[in-house]
Amino acid sequence: MDEASQVSLSNAYSLNRGLSHEQCAAIIQTYQDLRQHLPPGSPGEWYTIYPPFQKGFGDHNDVWQYMNGGVTPIVAGELAHGAFEHGFEGYGVDVLRRLADLGRKYGSRLHCVYTGALQPPQRTFTPLDLAPLAHADLALEGAEGLPGGRQELAGVPFLIPDPAAHDCPRCIGLSQRPGHARQVDLPVYAQAACVYLLHTVAHTGLGGVGGTITLHYAGGTTFSQYVVVGHNVLPWSHWLYLPAPNPGNNRKSTEIAWRRSGRAPLNVQLVAYGLDNPHPDLEIERITLTAAEDGALWAVLGVTLSDHPVYFEPDPVSFGIPDSWGAAAVVYALIEGLVGVVDEGVAYGQARLAPRWAAAGVGQAAAGVGQAAAAVKYPASNGYVAYRYRHDPDHRWIEIEVTGSGEACHCHVLLPAEAATVQSVRAGDQPLEFAFTRVEGSPYVDFTVNLPGPHMVRIYYLSKARDKSN
Repeated sequence: MDEASQVSLSNAYSLNRGLSHEQCAAIIQTYQDLRQHLPPGSPGEWYTIYPPFQKGFGDHNDVWQYMNGGVTPIVAGELAHGAFEHGFEGYGVDVLRRLADLGRKYGSRLHCVYTGALQPPQRTFTPLDLAPLAHADLALEGAEGLPGGRQELAGVPFLIPDPAAHDCPRCIGLSQRPGHARQVDLPVYAQAACVYLLHTVAHTGLGGVGGTITLHYAGGTTFSQYVVVGHNVLPWSHWLYLPAPNPGNNRKSTEIAWRRSGRAPLNVQLVAYGLDNPHPDLEIERITLTAAEDGALWAVLGVTLSDHPVYFEPDPVSFGIPDSWGAAAVVYALIEGLVGVVDEGVAYGQARLAPRWAAAGVGQAAAGVGQAAAAVKYPASNGYVAYRYRHDPDHRWIEIEVTGSGEACHCHVLLPAEAATVQSVRAGDQPLEFAFTRVEGSPYVDFTVNLPGPHMVRIYYLSKARDKSN
């Protein structure tokens, strides 16, 4: 990895930690460019680090997760705040809107980290035909309607014994109970990086063990793995809507492959489980499936080999950071960036008011939001700033009624993009001194009012297009 080409969470933080305007503009433009080249399934350009490291990390820092390519509102909030401050107000509004959409999409809340991309790897599958070995019907409530034949479930193709097509039993049924096989050998004679099973269990004991998978390699080496409820399989029926068991790092080894509601209140399900082969370079001669010793029933409906380690599409929500951290960064961008209330002293003794509603237009509202009201307060000290905002684009004025608990409010008001200059700023009948400035291409007017208020201030501006002809 060329680390010089990466952008990280620290770049977004740096926007609001005293860098020069030129440096901040370059960082923001980097993220704007990244947005145009996002990988498939990315929720946004707000990466903890991008591109992620491909080697040297794993578990909770697997690729596209947490600090190795996860997407976080922490970066989004810092980035939006910096965009508002450095003349990229439209981009700041766009970030906040997309964050709101993201929150609505996943549970009406902002999670602090999202999976950074959903890129399934290139894989070759070899489904094994279990029909010659199938010897049991899944005689369990709700089994009617199970799929048969070649089926892609959880992204993996399986050849499921189909009684209707081949006059064969439904599955390999393993149990120490009478009428079931205690052990079955599946001939393989092939290499594989992963072995996928489509299976379910019933009647397990207190330990939840359904059976054992054993890989036999050429040369005599073996590897065994228990099948355990909650680890790599689920019971056939349960009154709860159980999620697939996962290790907690978003690198799934199991996925719900088929599920339907049975007779209330039961749900029935099949689980796809991917067993990573510890010896992918060795030929697997056969796979032995062995029943548990306590009478559990283990039903295997499909076995598929893959040339790639286990992969199921990860959850879109990642993990690792408290949600409140991301929420704080977004509130920071909303309050100080868009609403524009900034504490420049203690308890708003010296306040800054920089409303940027002129950049928040929707659809045809190119002149931005026409009316807004905001009040920001510290409950412990009762320090506050409150204002009402109105914009009349036809008569080219912006009116702000402002009050607060402090001594002064330094106003830095964004004007609509077509504003060429400011004609006057008045507090009632009194003219106020002002300065017309630009940040990047964004027009602002700066003036100060003493607090406590209230003050009704009206800003008259001249428009580039409309005033050229006057």
